Amino acid sequence: AAKILRQIRMGDWITFVASFCFVVFLFYWFWFNRDQTQPTRLIIWSQKNVFANIILPAYLQISVDGPLGQTIIEIDGFRARVARDPGPRQYCVSQGWLTKAGDIDICLPNQISLSMPEDKSRYDSFHY
Repeated sequence: AAKILRQIRMGDWITFVASFCFVVFLFYWFWFNRDQTQPTRLIIWSQKNVFANIILPAYLQISVDGPLGQTIIEIDGFRARVARDPGPRQYCVSQGWLTKAGDIDICLPNQISLSMPEDKSRYDSFHY
């Protein structure tokens, strides 16, 4: 390993450091520099149909029926989450609170989803 390090030239180190700095910059830009806009509404989908279109802020607990059973959705001001779902893996429950415009939570196989749309959408379409 020491012999390989001695064979690396100055240009190789400069390329490595420049590439590393570029990757760190891209990570920061795309991860932390997202639009932090507050959502204005919540759309609840059930089996490809709009179940509810809720203007935020709201304080509700909604039960939505799906193929596997009831999904409980909790809305607290400008945030929403899936509190309970009959799905086996509970991915949508572990997603936590949706707080920003553009956030989406999908409960499969129960076919329930939450969407906080934004004025300028980041997605072309939304399907199961």
